[in-house]
Amino acid sequence: FGGTGYQAFIEVGINQLPSPDYSIYSNDRDFLSLNHVKSIQWAFSVADATSWLNRRRSLAMSVGLQLVFDDYVFSDNITLVKDGGMLFSERISEDYKKSKLNVVSLKVPVMLHIGRRRGLHVSGGVYGGVVLSSHTKIKSPTHKMHNPYINPFYAGVTGRVGINDWYVYG
Repeated sequence: FGGTGYQAFIEVGINQLPSPDYSIYSNDRDFLSLNHVKSIQWAFSVADATSWLNRRRSLAMSVGLQLVFDDYVFSDNITLVKDGGMLFSERISEDYKKSKLNVVSLKVPVMLHIGRRRGLHVSGGVYGGVVLSSHTKIKSPTHKMHNPYINPFYAGVTGRVGINDWYVYG
């Protein structure tokens, strides 16, 4: 919500990992299951620009720069380890209160918007980003492992449906 043009000043979302085939993992095929209530994304717009493509201002293109904080809280008490080029889970004691992966990145969304900002609008586009830092964190006692095998670059597609300053995205 907020912001100039169509890019939001703040975005809050729930993180979801894709569901690839984990059949090669014989010991634990659901090791990346998340606690979705606590797996949250916060994105803050650092800069944005909107270009109107028609006189009625109902068609626009925008580009932004966002600072993104992603938390992925695991459902089970695990940490991530790499062995032989593959990522595996390693069980940790049940005494630990939390096990999570934290990723901080810069993201550039490029969006096409249809509709007026004040009223109903639909947007779609692409984004790309670069990871600035990442670590896993195990709480109680606190232990951090930096750069836990995260790809340094990412890209994807996105869509939004909104009314006035509020929208839902995926």
